[in-house]
Amino acid sequence: MQESNWINLDRDAFIDAIAVDANAVIIDVRSAQEFQSGCVEGAINIPFTKRSVFLQLRRDKAYYLYCHSGGRSGLVANFLHKEGFPKIINLTDGIQFWPGDELYSIAWVRNYSQPYPSFHIPQTIHFYLYTIH
Repeated sequence: MQESNWINLDRDAFIDAIAVDANAVIIDVRSAQEFQSGCVEGAINIPFTKRSVFLQLRRDKAYYLYCHSGGRSGLVANFLHKEGFPKIINLTDGIQFWPGDELYSIAWVRNYSQPYPSFHIPQTIHFYLYTIH
């Protein structure tokens, strides 16, 4: 069994980590209603209460977890850590402090050249901003 690794990252470090991890799986652990009101493009929604679903995840992936404030994603990170998942990354303060309540698309995260809001998006990449209501 691989050693479990749980990392708490702030927003910028979280974005940087995703940018270099082609196999990143981004999981929004908020409720379905919260997820539908705005999310990071490419994220999947598994509410933090669905432990049985988390246990079905592949263990050879890196899981990037987020919620609104970092509390629920921290609980999931701790749970996955105890279950022996090898790479878990938690967005410490959640998405509540992202600029203007706007979330980055995964396409932008993987292709950004400068910090928000001054950024360049390659023409081949579709970019979407999701707004938290």
